[in-house]
Amino acid sequence: MAGKPKRRAMIAELEKRTRQRFDENEEGEHTPLDYVCDYIEDRGTLIGLAVDLSNKLGFAVSAPSITNYLRAEYTESESRLSESRARASHLLAEESITLLDVDAETMVEASQRRDRSKARQWLAGKWNREMYESQKGVNVAISIGGLHLDALRARQANTLPAAHVTVSEPTSKPALTDGSTVDAEVID
Repeated sequence: MAGKPKRRAMIAELEKRTRQRFDENEEGEHTPLDYVCDYIEDRGTLIGLAVDLSNKLGFAVSAPSITNYLRAEYTESESRLSESRARASHLLAEESITLLDVDAETMVEASQRRDRSKARQWLAGKWNREMYESQKGVNVAISIGGLHLDALRARQANTLPAAHVTVSEPTSKPALTDGSTVDAEVID
């Protein structure tokens, strides 16, 4: 890192913030990854942290530069950041509700609150899919017209497509749920 003074300054600031955050309040060894995870759990984002560091240091710090540093230094950084986001998702969901609970004075303000609430709900769903992502059902599309055309073509060719033909020799008559039986005859 001899030729990377901005990176060194960013790392030094993260280490300073780590000491300030943890050493005064908690026992044990803490790392900049702990600080970043704590920052995220307090409803922060990596972009917000990058802006905060940029303002403090006087030069641009990007979110990718923070994540690249964390990935290079800590193999568990991706999983730890994901866990922190999942924990922060609960705060986002609660904040979403709080935004809507406050009465708006104008329609514009109500619309802005709704949009901000939806953005927080979306982010909570992305950060914690199991808990907050809206469940999507399975969509099934059947084209009746297409099935009808296939049947007409098969009739015109005087054969049914192989996918539609099932030949079996039952040993006994099939029983319906009420116990009665059905006879069927195949007509060529």
